[in-house]
Amino acid sequence: MAKKALLAIAVVLAISLSYIYFGNTANKTEIKENGIAYQKISAEEAMAIIEGTRDFILLDVRTEAEYSENRINGAVSLPLAEIEDKATTIIADRETIILVYCYGGVRSKEACQKLIRLGYTTVYDMGGISAWPYPDMIE
Repeated sequence: MAKKALLAIAVVLAISLSYIYFGNTANKTEIKENGIAYQKISAEEAMAIIEGTRDFILLDVRTEAEYSENRINGAVSLPLAEIEDKATTIIADRETIILVYCYGGVRSKEACQKLIRLGYTTVYDMGGISAWPYPDMIE
């Protein structure tokens, strides 16, 4: 009986450790487009950039209707469908730090790829506003 309990504990520990390891590295994933990498970052990492960096753009790539409903304080609206036409007008410096979000994380990934194709070099995918853990920053 003691051997079975020890084995069960070892299995649970191994699963937990692999979940912690792979869960933490998932937020560090670099995705390359045209040789330039952007990173998928956590809300905590995004918040550290927001609090510790002066020059960045917080980019909401949802539709105008979604943006008018709610948004993260300080976000600029640039719907995914308009990125190719309007990005250079909104973000002139292609080396600006860009934090991109949408509702659930799918459009933000696509937006990051489009921005990199346009020559932007420091693009971070922070996922979706639906998982944003700082409700006091939602307006």
